[in-house]
Amino acid sequence: APPSAMMAMMMQFGGRGMMGQERTKVEITILDSQGKFVSRLFGPEKKGINRAYWNFREMEPPSPETQAQEEQTEARAMMFFGRRGMGLQVLPGKYTVKVKYEDQEVSDTFEVKPDPRLKIDLAVLKANYEKGKAAQGLSRAIMRAGRQLQQTQRAIQTVREYTRTGRNPKSGDITKAADELEKKLKELTETLNPTPKKQGMADRSQSLSSQVMTAVSGIMGAGIEPVSQAAQVRYDKVKPKAEEFLNKVNEFYQKDVENFKKVLQDSGFTLFGPVMPLKVD
Repeated sequence: APPSAMMAMMMQFGGRGMMGQERTKVEITILDSQGKFVSRLFGPEKKGINRAYWNFREMEPPSPETQAQEEQTEARAMMFFGRRGMGLQVLPGKYTVKVKYEDQEVSDTFEVKPDPRLKIDLAVLKANYEKGKAAQGLSRAIMRAGRQLQQTQRAIQTVREYTRTGRNPKSGDITKAADELEKKLKELTETLNPTPKKQGMADRSQSLSSQVMTAVSGIMGAGIEPVSQAAQVRYDKVKPKAEEFLNKVNEFYQKDVENFKKVLQDSGFTLFGPVMPLKVD
């Protein structure tokens, strides 16, 4: 049953990052029966009755600090999963929709029901949802690790540039520490996404990133049917590899990056040089 006429909404599809709908002042938030965030989209601002469309899929709770990264993650997931990359399909049940425009907000409840044209086993839906949730968590952790490693690579390059142009007496120590850190960083990035041996089209099917995304896609794409044995085996095979990789990434930051930061601190390294007071001659 859709929301009341007060909302004038038909839940089907929409939201920036899901099919490119532009961000507007009309913010529509979907919550589950426990009041937890499910999804967000943006509606039209025209006067009169408007319609917004939701695809019945979840998304990560947005935050101002990580908004750009979340959109990049969503876009990358789209490359692997298509529309499924946007999140799990919600289970049948009660939900709340909140529509906010500037300082005005209204809310109403609605119910998501199974398609009556299909024979659906709710137990299978719930099992698939739980498996999909766990698989989605693994894929997001792998993608966050990739972003984090890229940011670290850029930070190392920044340190190198300032070390070359600066006059720090411990530049040699910094360069040596940067070389050691970068070597370990490369081992991790090559595991996640190996550099092609030849120019042109590259086969990345053996990369950990590709293996995880393929396995997760098999779990999340089960739909109303039980997860296939082949998909489950593929996922169970790659999951330990991914968890081992994440442990190595965590160790890298807890040990190696912290040691590098200590070298920088001991050398008095800073990105800010001396600044003379400004005055009019």
